[in-house]
Formats: sequence, C-alpha cells, structure tokens
Amino acid sequence: MPGIVFAASRITTSMNEKNDFALVRKPLSAVEKNAPGAKHILSGTVADTLALTKKKSPPRIVVRHQNTDVLKSIAAIIKYHAFEDAIVLTFNDSEKAWLELSETDPDLFITDSYAGGVIFQRLLDRKAKYPVIWTSTFITPEWLTLVRESASRGLNVVTHLELPFDIESLVKALETALKTPRDTQPIIAVSAIK
Repeated sequence: MPGIVFAASRITTSMNEKNDFALVRKPLSAVEKNAPGAKHILSGTVADTLALTKKKSPPRIVVRHQNTDVLKSIAAIIKYHAFEDAIVLTFNDSEKAWLELSETDPDLFITDSYAGGVIFQRLLDRKAKYPVIWTSTFITPEWLTLVRESASRGLNVVTHLELPFDIESLVKALETALKTPRDTQPIIAVSAIK
C-alpha cells in the first residue's frame, strides 16, 4: 500500500490573524512510489511543521493565600470573570504551594505577602520566569524593598493588589500578567473582596 505524505499549508496569511495550519494530502513523488515502506516526514518549513504541534492550552495559575475566603474568591474570579478554562491550583500552605511551583512552571503565580518573601527567594534561586502577582492588606517598607530587590534580580513581579480589591482590578492584572484578554464576558457588577 503506498504511503501518504502530508504537507503543511498556511490557511491565513494576515499578520493580524492567528496562523492556522492544516494537513493537506500531497501526491506521491516518483521516489516515494518506488519506496512504499519508507518513512516520510512533514514537508514545508520547520515553523509550519512545529506550528502543527502547538495547541493553545488553558492558563495554569497557582494561587497561594493564607486566608481561605480570599483564596476561594480569587479562584472564582479567575474561573467566572476572566478565564473559564483556566486550571487554578489553590494553596493555604506555603510549602505545598512551593512543591507545586518546584515541580512545574505555571503561567502565573499569585501570592500574599505572608509567604511571598520565602517563596520569592526560592523563585529567584530557581530562576523562575513566569509572572507573579502579589496581594496584601497593607505594604510595609520592608516588604516593598523585598519586592523591588526581587524584581531587580529578575523575578517577574507584574503588579501588587491591595486588599480589598475589586473584581475588575484582578481581571486587569490577570490580563496583563498572562498577556491575553479575558475569555468571558465583561463584568457587570463589581464588588470588593473582604
């Protein structure tokens, strides 16, 4: 039975559109007809071939907060007001959060200042590049210094959210950190997290 060779074909070419690719059947060449058992690779540019394997996966967000109510609220806002397909992993315990962060890199890490100092140092030691949003009820000069030093040493601290914050503030911070617009409808009513 003759083999089938596929070639990558660009469907859209506009710079403003996403580049989508499809597999299209290519006629067999004379060499391929004479060697039906030979293995074939995708033809086309390397970029086209690699794009075939890329799938947009849902954002993976790790949230660590000492207050269970705030933790649940942040998770609910992410799922219901911003990125409904997001994978949100929540932790009260700093060590469990760190275990998760040390095993895989999330798309975003949200933490409170209670555990942030220790985790920030560990993230710096690990050279983590993913964005970080930190939350606190107030900012002490020591904490602000720690955050500035961490950012100057390479930690990707995107923003600070002071509690209580409203839903829209968190959603805008998420959009900035993930560099993508929300995938749910805009917020109609905005309330503060307490």
